Amino acid sequence: MASTAPTADPVVGIDISARWFDAARGAELRRFPNTDAGIRACLRWLTAPGGAVRVGLEATGTYSLPLASALHAAGHTVFVCNPLSLARYRQATLARTKTDKLDAQCIARFCAAHALHPWAPASAAHQRLHVLVAARQTLVEQAHRLRNRQHAAGYPACPDLVRELQAPVLAALAAQVARIEQELARIAEADTPIGTDLRLLTTIPGLGLITAATLVASLPVARLATPKHVAAYVGLCPREKSSGVSVRGRSTIGSFGPAHLRRALYLPAIVAMRANPTLRAFAERLRAKGKPAKVVIVAVMRKLLLLAWTLLRSGRPFAQAPRPTPPGDSPRPPAPPPATTPPAGT
Repeated sequence: MASTAPTADPVVGIDISARWFDAARGAELRRFPNTDAGIRACLRWLTAPGGAVRVGLEATGTYSLPLASALHAAGHTVFVCNPLSLARYRQATLARTKTDKLDAQCIARFCAAHALHPWAPASAAHQRLHVLVAARQTLVEQAHRLRNRQHAAGYPACPDLVRELQAPVLAALAAQVARIEQELARIAEADTPIGTDLRLLTTIPGLGLITAATLVASLPVARLATPKHVAAYVGLCPREKSSGVSVRGRSTIGSFGPAHLRRALYLPAIVAMRANPTLRAFAERLRAKGKPAKVVIVAVMRKLLLLAWTLLRSGRPFAQAPRPTPPGDSPRPPAPPPATTPPAGT
């Protein structure tokens, strides 16, 4: 994967909040409102010396997306940095004070010192899919919290009133979730690149439309060149903790990477261990080795993720492995190798 190597050229660091953002270009510091007018003023300030510049900012979701998109459209090289990386860099430099202006300078130094991949905005269709998936997840979580409150309402003195008040809210949430799922189904049926990707992923046994939409919306397939990159990005690679003779920590998958992708793969992995013969055999081999149940599930999650990545990169639908030919039957002519498993060595 190509990346931009660190150079001596200065980088403009921008720290973004909901109401404003602070920009640091060398010793010069400016604050702009996080509005369309503020973004236009920032663009004029950046282009005043002439030529495109390198700009680094922290990933803050919807707060940073308009500014990052405007900077990219203006021809500037944009780096959207992982907040955890910036926090660790701040700790490594023994920073004692944290303010918006100091954070902007820290972001500029971080981008100048590291080889980072330039950021480019996703297509409008991908952004819309991401919004739909995120909105559905929010509604599902709200409904789950309300159901938990209904369960707890059996202990107070007025459980019937609580259930009566919450019933229309739950019905409205269910209707909104159903509306989003209808829209996702419409997108999957459309003759578009995203629709093709969704149909490819739903050919995998155990992988439904919601999980497929989550993967297509959040997995940067073009940036992830190898299976190890894919597993590391999602946070499904083992993390060993050992040092010397006294530190022998328990290996985990850690908390790096987008947690919503790991949550999205958990139940499909359980279903795939029953519906997908290849993954079922893989899970049985791990159980035969004495692996705990959670370790088996995480391993199947990784296999399922890499299988989805393989289909998206190859453009081929999932095909079951050919069954053995019964005795006496003439074998069928050989077919092209199906995409049944991730690449070897994963």
